[in-house]
Amino acid sequence: MGFILARAYGVVARTGLHCAPLLHRAIDGGVGSVRLSLSWFTTDEECRITARAIREIARDANSSVGSS
Repeated sequence: MGFILARAYGVVARTGLHCAPLLHRAIDGGVGSVRLSLSWFTTDEECRITARAIREIARDANSSVGSS
C-alpha cells in the first residue's frame, strides 16, 4: 500500500513492522502496517486525498480478490 500511495497519489507513508514484530505477529500474522504522520501543517485537503486514496486502494484490492 505504501508504494501505491506514493506512486499513484503522492502520499508518503511508512510501511513495515515499526519495531514491533511481536505485536504485529499477534495482531495480523506479522504482515505489517502502514503509518501516516500528520502535523500542524497537514491540510484538510491532504487528509481528504489520503482518505480517498486508501478507499480506492482497498476497493481495488477487494475487487481483485478471487479474480485470478
